[in-house]
Amino acid sequence: MRSVLSGFVVCALAASAFAGGATDPVIWDNFPSGNGGNLSSSQLDTVYPFDSQVADDFTLANQGSVGDMSVTGVEWVGGWFGGAPIAPAEFNIMFYADAGGLPTGGPTDPTGTALSAQTVVAGEFSVVPNPNGDGTELYSVDLPVAFTAAAADTFWVAIQHTNVFPPQWGISDSLDSNGSSPVSGFPFLGINYWTPTGGADTAFRLTGVPEPASALFAFTGALALVRRRRRS
Repeated sequence: MRSVLSGFVVCALAASAFAGGATDPVIWDNFPSGNGGNLSSSQLDTVYPFDSQVADDFTLANQGSVGDMSVTGVEWVGGWFGGAPIAPAEFNIMFYADAGGLPTGGPTDPTGTALSAQTVVAGEFSVVPNPNGDGTELYSVDLPVAFTAAAADTFWVAIQHTNVFPPQWGISDSLDSNGSSPVSGFPFLGINYWTPTGGADTAFRLTGVPEPASALFAFTGALALVRRRRRS
C-alpha cells in the first residue's frame, strides 16, 4: 500500500510540473519595489523618434531553481512621468542572452537579438493602481509563449511600454539587489545600448515551472526509487 501511495504522489507532482497559469510558483523575485517610485524610461514611441529599454539580469539557480525552467509569467512595477498617466495599452517583453555581463545587441535598438520578444495588449495583462502609495502600478501577465531558461545561465529581461509621448513610462526600482545592476539604452538622448545604470535593480518577478524534460527526469528518478522500495 505504501508503494502504491508513493507512486500516486509522484504522479501528482509530475503532473503539477506541466501545469501553467498565474498560480505558478515564483522562481525569481526582485521585489519589493522602491518606495517613492524611482522610474527609468523604458518606452517605444510610435510618433517621436525614440525608444528606450531597461534590462535587468537573473540567474534562476541563485534563487534555488534546479534544471531548465519554463518562465510562464512576469510581474513588474512601473509608472508615468512627464505628463498625466494614461491607461496602459501595450507592453513588449524581451528576454536576452548574456554576452559578457551585458545583454546581446547594441548600440542601437537590440530587440532583434532577443531570445524572445513578445507583445501583450490591454486585456492580456492586469493592472493594480498605486499598490505602494507612490503612484506606481503593479502589472502581471501570463506569457503568450513560455520562455525556457537554464537555471545556471544568466539572462536579461526588459519590459517596454508602447505609447506616444507624453507621458513617458518607466519601470520602478527595487529595494532588493540580485546580480548585476540594470543596463539601459536611450539613443535619442545619446545613451547607447547597453549602458550600465549603476543604480538599483528593477522591480520584477518571474513565475514558472520545470521544463518537461527536467520534470520527466525527476519523475522517472522518483519512480525508480518507488520501485526499489517495492522490491525491498
